[in-house]
Amino acid sequence: MKIEDEMRFYQSLGFLLQAGLPLMNALEKTGVQSMLRGIQEGRSLAEVLNQHACHLSCVQMIRIGEQSGQLTSALIEASEELQELIKNQTEMKRALQYPCFVLALAISILAGMLYWVVPSFASMFTQFNAELPKPTQVLLTASENIQSYGLWVLLSFTVIFLSARTLLVRHRGCQQFWDYLLVRLPVIGPLLGHYLCQIWAQQLARLLRSGMSLPLALLEIAQYSNHWVVHDACLGIHSQLSLGHSLAHAVQRTHLGRLLRPSLVQLIEVAEASSQLDSVLLMIGQEEKRQWSHSITQLNKNLEPALILFLGMILVMMISALYLPIFEMGHLF
Repeated sequence: MKIEDEMRFYQSLGFLLQAGLPLMNALEKTGVQSMLRGIQEGRSLAEVLNQHACHLSCVQMIRIGEQSGQLTSALIEASEELQELIKNQTEMKRALQYPCFVLALAISILAGMLYWVVPSFASMFTQFNAELPKPTQVLLTASENIQSYGLWVLLSFTVIFLSARTLLVRHRGCQQFWDYLLVRLPVIGPLLGHYLCQIWAQQLARLLRSGMSLPLALLEIAQYSNHWVVHDACLGIHSQLSLGHSLAHAVQRTHLGRLLRPSLVQLIEVAEASSQLDSVLLMIGQEEKRQWSHSITQLNKNLEPALILFLGMILVMMISALYLPIFEMGHLF
């Protein structure tokens, strides 16, 4: 199920239940017959949603809502969470759209010049019968390699990309390696770190507010998390809590603690002492979201001019390498 369809489904079902309709009638009005059949067979709504590839955090929220008798509010909250996720994805796409276009344009221009423009200069340089400058030699060699092996290189990259994608989908070890690699990258890492901390804090706060104990809430998040950093962090925190450590201390011992700012970890320590952990976790989630939005804005602001500058430098270097032998020949005459 697409994220937009899932969000609208939760929203519609929540409003219908809020209006007083029984669950079966509400499901019938949404038009999702496969889910209606699942409920008629005696399964819970969360179990049916889990079979429809819905977001695990929302399924988790709805299951708790069913168990606590607050299904309507859980559905509305799930729709709001997906609305926020759609908004975040839109912001991310908008921020990366222009830089990706500039990068693709730079690669296309570079490949086009190496494949079509440089060879025409190469035939002219052979008539000079003189040693070419080193930059020109490098450019001509690159052009020859592109013409000889360009198609094979493109096919190789395509095969590598598809193989890597298949491994990431099917192999747990590769997924784990990829998730940890991304949070360690210079630009993407901090951005992803804010997002993961936001998700972790908000989910934990919601589970605690539903009446679930802290150890069970951590196991619940670990079971349904779709990111290995959050999954491993929750299991690590649970293990530390069982040894008698505080939540703040346990968080610091995980990779999630390295992503959270020290001041936010201190807030968790204060919240434990004041029995306001759920409220403070929600506040931490909001702060991480604010930092995430700020990082997106800064990335968009700085990346565009950097890529344009990069494209300009490539073009200047290539044009200089092509015309340098001509200038040198002009000095000889």
